[in-house]
Amino acid sequence: MFKRKTNISEFEREKPLLTYKLIQGAIYKYERLRDDRQTDTGLFEVYSKVVEDLKSIQKSFVAGE
Repeated sequence: MFKRKTNISEFEREKPLLTYKLIQGAIYKYERLRDDRQTDTGLFEVYSKVVEDLKSIQKSFVAGE
């Protein structure tokens, strides 16, 4: 069920590129929604928080955490 533990260099070689692309795509999507001139203040705050959270997830993913 669980994959064996790998060292960092193995993780870097095996890091799922699709997952990274999906995270990056979601960041791009919510940045576009946030930056739309017709977005109201409430949605702007929500989109900003989503982008912040996704960037944090991406940072952890890249670090191999």
